[in-house]
Amino acid sequence: MSSIANQPSLNATPEELLQYLTDYRVLVCTSCRYAIQPAAIARHLKEIHSIKRGHRKPYMEYVEKFDLSDLEEVIACKPSKFPVPLLPVQEGLRCTHDGCSHLCMTDKRMKSHWLSVHHRRGEANVDFQSAPLQTFFKGNLLRYFTGISIKEVNQTLANFKCTQERQVTENFQSSGTKTIQPPMQTTNGPVLLGDSDKALLYFWISNTSASIALNNGTVRMWQVVVPQLAHQFSFLMHSVLACAALHSAYLNPRRCQEFTIQARNHQDQGLPLFRAAIVNVTEDNCDAVHLFAHLLVINSFASNQQDQCLLIVAEPENTDVMPAWLHFLRNGCSMLCHLWDKLEAGPVGALASAWEIPIDISAHPIQPLVNYLVAMTQDEWSDDTRNIYRGTAIELARAFSCMNALGDAITTWDAVRIWPMRLSIAYMELLKQKHPSALILLAHYCIVLKRLELNWYFEDRAASLLSTISHHLDVKWHSFIQWPLEEVGARKEAWTVDFSTPALTGFYLPGGRRLL
Repeated sequence: MSSIANQPSLNATPEELLQYLTDYRVLVCTSCRYAIQPAAIARHLKEIHSIKRGHRKPYMEYVEKFDLSDLEEVIACKPSKFPVPLLPVQEGLRCTHDGCSHLCMTDKRMKSHWLSVHHRRGEANVDFQSAPLQTFFKGNLLRYFTGISIKEVNQTLANFKCTQERQVTENFQSSGTKTIQPPMQTTNGPVLLGDSDKALLYFWISNTSASIALNNGTVRMWQVVVPQLAHQFSFLMHSVLACAALHSAYLNPRRCQEFTIQARNHQDQGLPLFRAAIVNVTEDNCDAVHLFAHLLVINSFASNQQDQCLLIVAEPENTDVMPAWLHFLRNGCSMLCHLWDKLEAGPVGALASAWEIPIDISAHPIQPLVNYLVAMTQDEWSDDTRNIYRGTAIELARAFSCMNALGDAITTWDAVRIWPMRLSIAYMELLKQKHPSALILLAHYCIVLKRLELNWYFEDRAASLLSTISHHLDVKWHSFIQWPLEEVGARKEAWTVDFSTPALTGFYLPGGRRLL
Protein backbone atom coordinates (compact mmCIF):
# COMPACT_ATOMS: atom_id res chain seq x y z
CA MET A 1 0.00 0.00 0.00
CA SER A 2 1.19 3.52 -0.76
CA SER A 3 2.79 5.32 2.13
CA ILE A 4 0.33 8.17 1.66
CA ALA A 5 -2.79 6.09 1.36
CA ASN A 6 -4.23 7.65 4.50
CA GLN A 7 -3.60 11.22 3.44
CA PRO A 8 -6.98 12.72 2.51
CA SER A 9 -5.61 15.49 0.31
CA LEU A 10 -3.59 13.35 -2.07
CA ASN A 11 -3.26 9.83 -3.37
CA ALA A 12 -0.27 9.84 -5.68
CA THR A 13 3.12 8.19 -5.64
CA PRO A 14 6.26 10.38 -5.81
CA GLU A 15 6.65 9.48 -9.49
CA GLU A 16 3.06 10.47 -10.22
CA LEU A 17 3.07 13.73 -8.25
CA LEU A 18 6.53 15.04 -9.16
CA GLN A 19 7.68 14.76 -12.76
CA TYR A 20 11.12 15.79 -13.98
CA LEU A 21 11.51 17.78 -17.20
CA THR A 22 14.92 16.80 -18.52
CA ASP A 23 15.24 19.70 -20.98
CA TYR A 24 14.83 22.29 -18.21
CA ARG A 25 15.97 20.30 -15.15
CA VAL A 26 12.93 21.21 -13.08
CA LEU A 27 10.37 19.24 -11.10
CA VAL A 28 6.73 19.88 -11.93
CA CYS A 29 3.93 19.13 -9.50
CA THR A 30 1.35 17.36 -11.66
CA SER A 31 -1.41 18.31 -9.24
CA CYS A 32 -0.63 22.05 -9.16
CA ARG A 33 0.76 22.07 -12.72
CA TYR A 34 3.68 24.34 -11.89
CA ALA A 35 7.39 23.86 -11.23
CA ILE A 36 8.58 23.75 -7.63
CA GLN A 37 11.55 25.75 -6.38
CA PRO A 38 14.39 23.32 -5.55
CA ALA A 39 14.68 24.66 -2.00
CA ALA A 40 10.94 24.62 -1.41
CA ILE A 41 9.96 21.04 -2.23
CA ALA A 42 9.45 19.94 1.38
CA ARG A 43 7.45 23.08 2.14
CA HIS A 44 5.32 22.52 -0.96
CA LEU A 45 4.48 18.96 0.10
CA LYS A 46 3.64 20.13 3.61
CA GLU A 47 1.69 23.31 2.94
CA ILE A 48 0.02 22.58 -0.38
CA HIS A 49 -0.63 18.85 -0.11
CA SER A 50 -0.72 18.43 3.69
CA ILE A 51 1.79 15.60 3.61
CA LYS A 52 3.19 15.18 7.11
CA ARG A 53 6.87 14.77 7.87
CA GLY A 54 6.72 10.97 8.23
CA HIS A 55 5.04 10.61 4.83
CA ARG A 56 7.33 13.06 3.00
CA LYS A 57 10.41 10.81 3.17
CA PRO A 58 9.78 8.80 -0.05
CA TYR A 59 9.14 12.04 -1.94
CA MET A 60 12.34 13.65 -0.75
CA GLU A 61 14.33 10.49 -1.51
CA TYR A 62 12.80 10.46 -4.99
CA VAL A 63 13.77 14.07 -5.81
CA GLU A 64 17.35 13.68 -4.56
CA LYS A 65 18.32 11.74 -7.68
CA PHE A 66 17.57 14.67 -10.00
CA ASP A 67 19.96 17.41 -11.09
CA LEU A 68 17.87 20.57 -10.64
CA SER A 69 18.64 23.92 -12.26
CA ASP A 70 19.25 27.02 -10.20
CA LEU A 71 16.18 29.17 -9.77
CA GLU A 72 17.65 32.07 -11.75
CA GLU A 73 18.59 29.75 -14.61
CA VAL A 74 15.03 28.47 -14.97
CA ILE A 75 13.51 31.95 -14.83
CA ALA A 76 15.94 33.25 -17.47
CA CYS A 77 15.66 30.31 -19.88
CA LYS A 78 13.80 30.63 -23.16
CA PRO A 79 12.18 27.25 -23.92
CA SER A 80 13.02 26.05 -27.40
CA LYS A 81 9.80 24.07 -27.73
CA PHE A 82 6.36 25.44 -26.95
CA PRO A 83 4.27 24.44 -25.12
CA VAL A 84 6.41 22.97 -22.33
CA PRO A 85 4.85 19.65 -21.22
CA LEU A 86 2.85 19.54 -17.95
CA LEU A 87 2.58 23.33 -17.59
CA PRO A 88 -0.82 24.97 -18.21
CA VAL A 89 -1.28 27.16 -21.28
CA GLN A 90 -3.14 30.42 -20.69
CA GLU A 91 -4.55 32.86 -23.21
CA GLY A 92 -2.64 36.11 -22.71
CA LEU A 93 -1.13 39.05 -24.61
CA ARG A 94 2.23 40.02 -26.04
CA CYS A 95 3.55 43.42 -27.05
CA THR A 96 4.39 43.79 -30.76
CA HIS A 97 6.61 46.86 -30.42
CA ASP A 98 10.01 46.33 -32.07
CA GLY A 99 12.49 44.97 -29.57
CA CYS A 100 9.89 44.50 -26.85
CA SER A 101 8.97 41.08 -25.52
CA HIS A 102 6.55 42.04 -22.75
CA LEU A 103 3.94 39.40 -21.91
CA CYS A 104 0.97 39.66 -19.57
CA MET A 105 -2.52 38.30 -19.02
CA THR A 106 -4.91 41.29 -19.22
CA ASP A 107 -5.67 44.32 -21.40
CA LYS A 108 -5.31 46.55 -18.35
CA ARG A 109 -1.76 45.42 -17.63
CA MET A 110 -0.75 45.62 -21.29
CA LYS A 111 -2.11 49.15 -21.68
CA SER A 112 -0.32 50.15 -18.50
CA HIS A 113 2.87 48.71 -20.00
CA TRP A 114 2.41 50.78 -23.16
CA LEU A 115 1.86 54.00 -21.23
CA SER A 116 4.85 53.50 -18.95
CA VAL A 117 7.33 52.03 -21.46
CA HIS A 118 6.25 53.21 -24.92
CA HIS A 119 4.60 56.45 -23.71
CA ARG A 120 1.31 56.12 -25.50
CA ARG A 121 -1.90 54.17 -25.27
CA GLY A 122 -1.57 50.74 -26.87
CA GLU A 123 -4.30 49.47 -29.21
CA ALA A 124 -5.42 45.83 -29.25
CA ASN A 125 -4.53 43.86 -32.42
CA VAL A 126 -2.23 46.70 -33.47
CA ASP A 127 0.20 47.23 -30.61
CA PHE A 128 -0.38 43.95 -28.84
CA GLN A 129 -1.84 40.60 -29.84
CA SER A 130 -3.24 37.53 -28.14
CA ALA A 131 -0.75 34.76 -27.42
CA PRO A 132 -0.70 31.50 -25.48
CA LEU A 133 1.48 31.89 -22.39
CA GLN A 134 3.14 29.59 -19.89
CA THR A 135 5.18 30.10 -16.73
CA PHE A 136 7.32 27.70 -14.73
CA PHE A 137 6.53 29.31 -11.38
CA LYS A 138 3.72 31.24 -9.71
CA GLY A 139 3.76 34.14 -7.26
CA ASN A 140 6.79 36.41 -7.09
CA LEU A 141 8.71 34.15 -9.49
CA LEU A 142 6.09 34.32 -12.23
CA ARG A 143 7.69 34.96 -15.63
CA TYR A 144 5.66 34.30 -18.77
CA PHE A 145 7.05 32.89 -21.99
CA THR A 146 5.55 31.97 -25.36
CA GLY A 147 6.63 30.65 -28.79
CA ILE A 148 8.91 32.26 -31.36
CA SER A 149 9.54 36.01 -31.49
CA ILE A 150 6.96 38.37 -32.89
CA LYS A 151 9.58 39.68 -35.35
CA GLU A 152 9.99 36.24 -36.93
CA VAL A 153 6.23 35.73 -37.11
CA ASN A 154 5.59 39.15 -38.65
CA GLN A 155 8.38 38.69 -41.20
CA THR A 156 6.95 35.38 -42.38
CA LEU A 157 3.43 36.78 -42.54
CA ALA A 158 4.70 39.86 -44.39
CA ASN A 159 6.16 37.59 -47.05
CA PHE A 160 2.78 35.90 -47.42
CA LYS A 161 1.03 39.26 -47.63
CA CYS A 162 3.29 40.43 -50.47
CA THR A 163 2.74 37.20 -52.37
CA GLN A 164 -1.01 37.37 -51.87
CA GLU A 165 -1.25 41.01 -52.96
CA ARG A 166 0.73 40.17 -56.09
CA GLN A 167 -1.55 37.22 -56.84
CA VAL A 168 -4.71 39.30 -56.33
CA THR A 169 -3.34 41.90 -58.76
CA GLU A 170 -2.52 39.21 -61.33
CA ASN A 171 -6.00 37.70 -60.99
CA PHE A 172 -7.57 41.12 -61.40
CA GLN A 173 -5.52 42.01 -64.46
CA SER A 174 -6.01 38.65 -66.18
CA SER A 175 -9.76 38.50 -65.54
CA GLY A 176 -10.61 42.13 -66.20
CA THR A 177 -13.08 41.97 -63.32
CA LYS A 178 -13.11 42.50 -59.59
CA THR A 179 -14.32 38.97 -58.99
CA ILE A 180 -11.61 36.97 -57.24
CA GLN A 181 -11.74 33.18 -57.35
CA PRO A 182 -12.28 31.43 -53.98
CA PRO A 183 -8.97 30.45 -52.35
CA MET A 184 -7.44 27.00 -52.37
CA GLN A 185 -9.41 25.33 -55.13
CA THR A 186 -6.52 23.53 -56.86
CA THR A 187 -3.81 21.16 -55.76
CA ASN A 188 -1.05 23.66 -56.46
CA GLY A 189 -0.48 27.29 -57.25
CA PRO A 190 -0.46 30.33 -54.95
CA VAL A 191 -3.01 30.22 -52.15
CA LEU A 192 -5.24 33.11 -51.05
CA LEU A 193 -6.31 33.19 -47.41
CA GLY A 194 -9.31 34.74 -45.70
CA ASP A 195 -9.06 36.50 -42.34
CA SER A 196 -9.82 33.42 -40.22
CA ASP A 197 -7.29 31.36 -42.16
CA LYS A 198 -4.67 34.09 -41.74
CA ALA A 199 -5.24 33.91 -37.99
CA LEU A 200 -4.73 30.14 -38.08
CA LEU A 201 -1.57 30.52 -40.14
CA TYR A 202 -0.27 33.07 -37.64
CA PHE A 203 -0.96 30.59 -34.85
CA TRP A 204 0.81 27.84 -36.79
CA ILE A 205 3.95 29.94 -37.24
CA SER A 206 4.03 31.29 -33.70
CA ASN A 207 2.98 28.17 -31.77
CA THR A 208 1.90 24.94 -33.45
CA SER A 209 4.99 24.52 -35.62
CA ALA A 210 7.34 24.43 -32.64
CA SER A 211 5.04 22.07 -30.73
CA ILE A 212 5.39 19.31 -33.34
CA ALA A 213 9.09 19.75 -34.18
CA LEU A 214 11.18 16.67 -33.48
CA ASN A 215 14.05 18.76 -32.13
CA ASN A 216 15.57 22.23 -32.29
CA GLY A 217 16.99 21.45 -35.70
CA THR A 218 13.56 20.96 -37.28
CA VAL A 219 11.80 23.98 -35.74
CA ARG A 220 12.69 26.23 -38.67
CA MET A 221 11.47 23.63 -41.16
CA TRP A 222 8.00 23.62 -39.59
CA GLN A 223 7.88 27.37 -38.93
CA VAL A 224 9.24 28.71 -42.21
CA VAL A 225 9.68 26.03 -44.88
CA VAL A 226 6.30 24.36 -44.37
CA PRO A 227 4.27 27.61 -44.71
CA GLN A 228 6.24 28.47 -47.84
CA LEU A 229 5.42 25.11 -49.40
CA ALA A 230 1.82 25.33 -48.17
CA HIS A 231 1.42 28.61 -50.03
CA GLN A 232 2.29 26.76 -53.25
CA PHE A 233 0.18 23.64 -52.63
CA SER A 234 -3.35 24.12 -51.37
CA PHE A 235 -3.74 20.55 -50.09
CA LEU A 236 -0.81 21.17 -47.75
CA MET A 237 -2.18 24.56 -46.68
CA HIS A 238 -5.46 22.90 -45.69
CA SER A 239 -3.54 20.38 -43.60
CA VAL A 240 -1.45 23.09 -41.92
CA LEU A 241 -4.54 25.15 -41.07
CA ALA A 242 -6.39 22.05 -39.81
CA CYS A 243 -3.49 21.27 -37.49
CA ALA A 244 -3.38 24.86 -36.22
CA ALA A 245 -7.13 24.76 -35.59
CA LEU A 246 -6.87 21.50 -33.65
CA HIS A 247 -4.02 22.90 -31.57
CA SER A 248 -6.12 26.02 -30.91
CA ALA A 249 -9.03 23.82 -29.84
CA TYR A 250 -6.75 21.98 -27.42
CA LEU A 251 -5.43 25.21 -25.88
CA ASN A 252 -8.78 27.03 -25.82
CA PRO A 253 -11.47 24.70 -24.39
CA ARG A 254 -14.09 27.46 -24.46
CA ARG A 255 -13.71 27.78 -28.24
CA CYS A 256 -13.09 24.08 -28.85
CA GLN A 257 -16.19 23.52 -30.99
CA GLU A 258 -15.45 26.55 -33.17
CA PHE A 259 -11.88 25.49 -33.88
CA THR A 260 -12.83 21.83 -34.34
CA ILE A 261 -15.32 22.79 -37.04
CA GLN A 262 -12.65 24.83 -38.81
CA ALA A 263 -10.26 21.88 -38.62
CA ARG A 264 -12.82 19.47 -40.01
CA ASN A 265 -13.63 21.80 -42.90
CA HIS A 266 -9.97 22.08 -43.85
CA GLN A 267 -9.45 18.33 -43.56
CA ASP A 268 -12.49 17.66 -45.74
CA GLN A 269 -11.20 20.06 -48.39
CA GLY A 270 -7.60 18.92 -48.24
CA LEU A 271 -8.03 15.17 -48.63
CA PRO A 272 -9.57 15.18 -52.16
CA LEU A 273 -6.85 17.56 -53.32
CA PHE A 274 -4.20 15.30 -51.83
CA ARG A 275 -5.71 12.27 -53.57
CA ALA A 276 -5.41 14.12 -56.86
CA ALA A 277 -1.82 15.11 -56.11
CA ILE A 278 -0.54 11.62 -55.34
CA VAL A 279 -1.72 10.37 -58.73
CA ASN A 280 1.30 12.19 -60.14
CA VAL A 281 4.07 12.67 -57.59
CA THR A 282 6.90 14.71 -59.07
CA GLU A 283 10.07 16.46 -57.94
CA ASP A 284 8.01 19.64 -57.70
CA ASN A 285 5.35 18.36 -55.28
CA CYS A 286 7.09 15.49 -53.46
CA ASP A 287 8.03 17.63 -50.43
CA ALA A 288 4.43 18.80 -50.03
CA VAL A 289 3.08 15.25 -50.40
CA HIS A 290 5.52 13.98 -47.78
CA LEU A 291 4.55 16.73 -45.34
CA PHE A 292 0.83 16.19 -45.86
CA ALA A 293 1.15 12.50 -45.04
CA HIS A 294 2.89 13.37 -41.78
CA LEU A 295 0.42 16.07 -40.82
CA LEU A 296 -2.44 13.71 -41.56
CA VAL A 297 -1.15 11.47 -38.77
CA ILE A 298 -1.07 14.35 -36.28
CA ASN A 299 -4.45 15.68 -37.38
CA SER A 300 -6.02 12.24 -37.12
CA PHE A 301 -4.56 11.69 -33.65
CA ALA A 302 -5.74 15.13 -32.52
CA SER A 303 -9.26 14.94 -33.97
CA ASN A 304 -12.01 14.19 -31.50
CA GLN A 305 -13.53 11.54 -33.74
CA GLN A 306 -10.25 9.60 -33.55
CA ASP A 307 -10.22 9.49 -29.75
CA GLN A 308 -11.39 5.94 -29.53
CA CYS A 309 -10.68 4.35 -32.91
CA LEU A 310 -7.24 5.39 -34.14
CA LEU A 311 -6.33 2.09 -35.84
CA ILE A 312 -9.80 0.57 -35.95
CA VAL A 313 -12.04 1.27 -38.95
CA ALA A 314 -15.18 2.37 -37.14
CA GLU A 315 -17.81 2.11 -39.89
CA PRO A 316 -18.78 -1.52 -40.68
CA GLU A 317 -19.97 -0.54 -44.16
CA ASN A 318 -16.58 0.98 -44.99
CA THR A 319 -14.74 -1.19 -47.52
CA ASP A 320 -11.33 0.03 -46.31
CA VAL A 321 -9.44 -2.19 -43.88
CA MET A 322 -7.23 0.54 -42.44
CA PRO A 323 -7.87 4.12 -41.31
CA ALA A 324 -7.30 6.91 -43.82
CA TRP A 325 -4.22 8.29 -42.07
CA LEU A 326 -2.40 4.95 -42.21
CA HIS A 327 -3.55 4.25 -45.76
CA PHE A 328 -2.25 7.57 -47.05
CA LEU A 329 0.94 7.39 -45.01
CA ARG A 330 1.79 3.94 -46.36
CA ASN A 331 0.76 4.72 -49.93
CA GLY A 332 2.30 8.18 -49.87
CA CYS A 333 5.65 6.83 -48.72
CA SER A 334 5.59 4.04 -51.31
CA MET A 335 4.86 6.55 -54.09
CA LEU A 336 7.81 8.64 -52.95
CA CYS A 337 10.36 5.82 -53.04
CA HIS A 338 11.80 6.85 -56.41
CA LEU A 339 12.24 10.40 -55.10
CA TRP A 340 13.58 9.55 -51.65
CA ASP A 341 17.13 10.76 -52.35
CA LYS A 342 15.69 14.06 -53.51
CA LEU A 343 13.55 14.30 -50.37
CA GLU A 344 16.47 13.64 -48.04
CA ALA A 345 18.55 16.31 -49.77
CA GLY A 346 15.70 18.82 -49.87
CA PRO A 347 14.06 21.26 -47.44
CA VAL A 348 12.21 18.52 -45.52
CA GLY A 349 15.16 16.14 -45.48
CA ALA A 350 15.18 15.88 -41.68
CA LEU A 351 11.66 14.45 -41.76
CA ALA A 352 12.48 11.97 -44.51
CA SER A 353 15.65 10.84 -42.74
CA ALA A 354 13.75 10.20 -39.50
CA TRP A 355 12.14 7.14 -41.12
CA GLU A 356 15.49 5.50 -41.76
CA ILE A 357 17.36 6.11 -38.50
CA PRO A 358 18.45 2.60 -37.39
CA ILE A 359 17.36 1.38 -33.96
CA ASP A 360 19.78 -0.93 -32.17
CA ILE A 361 17.71 -3.51 -30.27
CA SER A 362 20.59 -5.90 -29.54
CA ALA A 363 20.33 -5.15 -25.82
CA HIS A 364 16.57 -5.73 -25.84
CA PRO A 365 15.79 -9.28 -27.06
CA ILE A 366 12.32 -9.84 -28.44
CA GLN A 367 11.88 -13.52 -27.49
CA PRO A 368 10.49 -13.04 -23.94
CA LEU A 369 7.64 -10.90 -25.26
CA VAL A 370 7.12 -13.19 -28.25
CA ASN A 371 6.70 -16.12 -25.83
CA TYR A 372 4.28 -14.09 -23.71
CA LEU A 373 2.10 -13.05 -26.67
CA VAL A 374 2.15 -16.40 -28.46
CA ALA A 375 1.05 -18.12 -25.23
CA MET A 376 -2.31 -16.39 -25.69
CA THR A 377 -3.02 -18.19 -28.97
CA GLN A 378 -6.32 -20.08 -28.75
CA ASP A 379 -7.26 -23.43 -30.30
CA GLU A 380 -10.68 -22.04 -31.21
CA TRP A 381 -9.06 -19.65 -33.69
CA SER A 382 -8.62 -20.87 -37.26
CA ASP A 383 -5.20 -21.88 -38.56
CA ASP A 384 -5.05 -18.73 -40.69
CA THR A 385 -5.94 -16.54 -37.73
CA ARG A 386 -3.31 -18.17 -35.52
CA ASN A 387 -0.65 -17.69 -38.20
CA ILE A 388 -1.59 -14.03 -38.68
CA TYR A 389 -1.58 -13.53 -34.92
CA ARG A 390 1.86 -15.11 -34.46
CA GLY A 391 3.43 -13.10 -37.27
CA THR A 392 1.97 -9.84 -35.99
CA ALA A 393 2.96 -10.70 -32.40
CA ILE A 394 6.59 -11.06 -33.50
CA GLU A 395 6.42 -7.62 -35.12
CA LEU A 396 4.86 -6.20 -31.94
CA ALA A 397 7.60 -7.73 -29.78
CA ARG A 398 10.15 -6.09 -32.05
CA ALA A 399 8.29 -2.78 -31.62
CA PHE A 400 8.58 -3.10 -27.84
CA SER A 401 12.32 -3.71 -28.16
CA CYS A 402 12.58 -0.58 -30.30
CA MET A 403 10.58 1.36 -27.72
CA ASN A 404 12.88 0.21 -24.93
CA ALA A 405 15.98 1.01 -26.97
CA LEU A 406 14.75 4.53 -27.78
CA GLY A 407 13.59 5.28 -24.24
CA ASP A 408 12.42 8.87 -23.73
CA ALA A 409 13.71 9.79 -27.19
CA ILE A 410 10.87 7.94 -28.94
CA THR A 411 8.92 10.15 -31.34
CA THR A 412 5.51 9.91 -32.97
CA TRP A 413 7.15 8.80 -36.20
CA ASP A 414 9.08 6.08 -34.36
CA ALA A 415 5.86 4.74 -32.84
CA VAL A 416 4.26 4.67 -36.29
CA ARG A 417 7.15 3.11 -38.20
CA ILE A 418 7.92 0.31 -35.71
CA TRP A 419 4.48 -1.32 -35.94
CA PRO A 420 1.55 0.27 -37.87
CA MET A 421 3.65 0.71 -41.01
CA ARG A 422 4.60 -2.99 -40.87
CA LEU A 423 1.11 -4.43 -40.33
CA SER A 424 -0.21 -6.89 -42.89
CA ILE A 425 -3.50 -6.42 -44.71
CA ALA A 426 -4.58 -9.79 -43.27
CA TYR A 427 -4.13 -8.47 -39.71
CA MET A 428 -5.99 -5.25 -40.58
CA GLU A 429 -8.87 -7.41 -41.87
CA LEU A 430 -9.02 -9.18 -38.50
CA LEU A 431 -8.90 -5.84 -36.72
CA LYS A 432 -11.74 -4.47 -38.81
CA GLN A 433 -13.78 -7.55 -37.84
CA LYS A 434 -12.81 -6.81 -34.21
CA HIS A 435 -11.52 -10.35 -33.81
CA PRO A 436 -10.16 -10.97 -30.28
CA SER A 437 -6.73 -11.94 -31.61
CA ALA A 438 -6.29 -8.58 -33.34
CA LEU A 439 -7.73 -6.56 -30.46
CA ILE A 440 -5.44 -8.26 -27.91
CA LEU A 441 -2.34 -7.24 -29.88
CA LEU A 442 -3.63 -3.71 -30.41
CA ALA A 443 -4.28 -3.43 -26.67
CA HIS A 444 -0.63 -4.23 -26.01
CA TYR A 445 0.48 -1.67 -28.59
CA CYS A 446 -1.28 0.93 -26.43
CA ILE A 447 1.67 0.58 -24.03
CA VAL A 448 3.88 1.96 -26.81
CA LEU A 449 1.36 4.69 -27.61
CA LYS A 450 1.33 5.73 -23.95
CA ARG A 451 4.85 7.09 -24.52
CA LEU A 452 3.42 9.71 -26.90
CA GLU A 453 0.99 11.30 -24.47
CA LEU A 454 3.24 14.26 -23.64
CA ASN A 455 2.37 15.51 -27.14
CA TRP A 456 -0.71 17.74 -27.11
CA TYR A 457 -2.25 15.88 -30.06
CA PHE A 458 -2.00 12.51 -28.31
CA GLU A 459 -3.04 13.39 -24.77
CA ASP A 460 -5.21 10.57 -23.28
CA ARG A 461 -5.47 8.83 -26.68
CA ALA A 462 -3.84 5.56 -25.56
CA ALA A 463 -6.27 5.17 -22.65
CA SER A 464 -9.25 6.05 -24.88
CA LEU A 465 -8.21 3.49 -27.48
CA LEU A 466 -7.69 0.83 -24.82
CA SER A 467 -11.12 1.53 -23.34
CA THR A 468 -12.65 1.09 -26.79
CA ILE A 469 -10.81 -2.21 -27.24
CA SER A 470 -12.02 -3.52 -23.88
CA HIS A 471 -15.61 -2.64 -24.80
CA HIS A 472 -15.30 -4.65 -28.01
CA LEU A 473 -13.79 -7.66 -26.21
CA ASP A 474 -15.96 -10.15 -24.38
CA VAL A 475 -15.27 -10.23 -20.64
CA LYS A 476 -13.59 -13.62 -20.99
CA TRP A 477 -10.74 -11.95 -22.89
CA HIS A 478 -10.08 -9.17 -20.39
CA SER A 479 -7.50 -11.17 -18.45
CA PHE A 480 -5.46 -11.31 -21.68
CA ILE A 481 -5.09 -7.52 -21.70
CA GLN A 482 -4.51 -7.02 -17.97
CA TRP A 483 -0.95 -5.83 -18.52
CA PRO A 484 -1.87 -2.96 -20.91
CA LEU A 485 -4.85 -2.08 -18.71
CA GLU A 486 -2.50 -1.66 -15.76
CA GLU A 487 0.25 0.12 -17.70
CA VAL A 488 -1.93 2.53 -19.66
CA GLY A 489 -4.50 3.20 -16.98
CA ALA A 490 -7.68 2.87 -19.02
CA ARG A 491 -10.90 3.81 -17.28
CA LYS A 492 -11.72 0.94 -14.93
CA GLU A 493 -15.45 1.03 -15.66
CA ALA A 494 -14.52 -0.10 -19.17
CA TRP A 495 -13.05 -3.43 -18.18
CA THR A 496 -13.45 -6.43 -15.93
CA VAL A 497 -10.65 -8.90 -15.28
CA ASP A 498 -11.84 -12.37 -14.37
CA PHE A 499 -9.04 -13.64 -12.11
CA SER A 500 -10.47 -17.15 -12.23
CA THR A 501 -9.60 -17.42 -15.90
CA PRO A 502 -7.03 -20.25 -16.12
CA ALA A 503 -5.53 -19.31 -19.49
CA LEU A 504 -2.70 -17.15 -18.16
CA THR A 505 -2.59 -18.19 -14.52
CA GLY A 506 1.02 -18.35 -13.36
CA PHE A 507 2.31 -16.67 -16.51
CA TYR A 508 5.16 -14.20 -16.14
CA LEU A 509 5.50 -10.93 -18.02
CA PRO A 510 8.78 -10.03 -19.74
CA GLY A 511 11.05 -8.96 -16.91
CA GLY A 512 9.82 -11.58 -14.47
CA ARG A 513 6.65 -10.02 -13.03
CA ARG A 514 3.90 -12.58 -12.40
CA LEU A 515 0.77 -11.77 -14.40
CA LEU A 516 -1.88 -13.52 -12.31
